[in-house]
Amino acid sequence: MQYIAMISDVIESKSIKERQHSKDQLNKILKQLNEQYQTTNVSNFTITTGDEFQALLTANVPFLRIMDEILMAFRPYKVRFGFGLGEMMSEINSEISIGADGPTYWHASAAIEYIHKKMTME
Repeated sequence: MQYIAMISDVIESKSIKERQHSKDQLNKILKQLNEQYQTTNVSNFTITTGDEFQALLTANVPFLRIMDEILMAFRPYKVRFGFGLGEMMSEINSEISIGADGPTYWHASAAIEYIHKKMTME
């Protein structure tokens, strides 16, 4: 079965003066997305480290709309995204998107690493 993995991180999060406020805001946004897209979330939007979050979604999810919703709701902070399409090799935990493995996440990870490198080169 094909899935879409989304891996995201907050750009220059260490320079945010009100870090706790931004984390609280991000938690609220992800909670709303988990409720709004519960039928297309395979594994919920989850903060994986301080400024990174991810989710596993069905292949037919409107992922560009979700990305726009995050960008609009999280202003003025900026986020970069990596998406991957593929299969999963590990068990899927529907509650949290941590510990998952497979080509879906490998592609999303490669995509966000590419974006990160391109942004630091500019």
